[in-house]
Amino acid sequence: MTGIHSAKYSLARILLILILAAGLWAGAGFQSRCTAEVLDRIAAVVNNDIILLSDLNKRLDPYVLKLKSQGNSPEKERELLFKIRDDLLDQLINDKLAEQEYTRLRYNVSDGEIDAAIERIKEVNYYTDEELRQGLLNEGTSYDEYRQQVRDQILRAKLVNYEIRSKIVITTEDIRKYYDAHPELYGGNQKFRLRHILLRIPAFSMASEKQTIRSKIDQIHLELVDGAVFSDLARRYSESMSAENGGYLGEFGTESLSDLIKDAISGLKPGEFTRILDTDQGFQIFYLEDIIEPENKTIEKVTPEIQQKLYDEVVDQRFAQWLKELRERSHIKIIK
Repeated sequence: MTGIHSAKYSLARILLILILAAGLWAGAGFQSRCTAEVLDRIAAVVNNDIILLSDLNKRLDPYVLKLKSQGNSPEKERELLFKIRDDLLDQLINDKLAEQEYTRLRYNVSDGEIDAAIERIKEVNYYTDEELRQGLLNEGTSYDEYRQQVRDQILRAKLVNYEIRSKIVITTEDIRKYYDAHPELYGGNQKFRLRHILLRIPAFSMASEKQTIRSKIDQIHLELVDGAVFSDLARRYSESMSAENGGYLGEFGTESLSDLIKDAISGLKPGEFTRILDTDQGFQIFYLEDIIEPENKTIEKVTPEIQQKLYDEVVDQRFAQWLKELRERSHIKIIK
């Protein structure tokens, strides 16, 4: 959902690394693989392992598609792609180093552990297996790639437990400082319970195709105006993963919503819906199911939440430092 940053409803947040991918190499220009075959070669050497150009191309692919759809000048598009390429190669090197270290420390993950983790993700987000697979497909990720990403996260968790967790201490003073510094989070804010209907616009759609989709959502909007039940139409028409739940998205504070959505729901009463919004995901209509009035949260009530947040921040910092030190003592050669 565009503009809503919620771990509960974002596969990207749950996995941390649902990456987009593709095919461009420095100095090779920007050519379609439909018209030119690129021979594979080594992109980087990482200790005794290598990263192939095809590995890098696979990571870059949807970025190419997305940037081409944004209307940038050829020069700007090329500049952005080379920057993304360098970042993705750097990430591939980090992944390779981490994998080598997991092997050295004899960490492993069984298929059963991966299956159990995926089942927990489905349970938390109320996904059926079919909904999860469709959501991954919409994000450009195969189920096998998803399983690999879950495996990597489990390995990271094992490393954190062994190398990092025991060295982290979150004090009462740390929690108090965070609480006092964020009154907007704990002083109480309205929350909005939302549903939506989404019609996706495929990449590279012709103007006529987009107009056809617009006409369809115009008709849905008219049905709502005529008194149709929003959740029924969401189940019937929406292309969101929330369709089976009548388009239900959850409760969100204004800080979690994009300006576009905030403006659209501003002034709505529970039971009312927005105009049609043209978003990055496609055409959307939002329904305000309820407004939850703020409730001040005492520090005692939110201590576990703050403690976990601070802990996660320290873990990320320590993991980044661990990778930095790993790189410094490793042999890495990038082949241009």
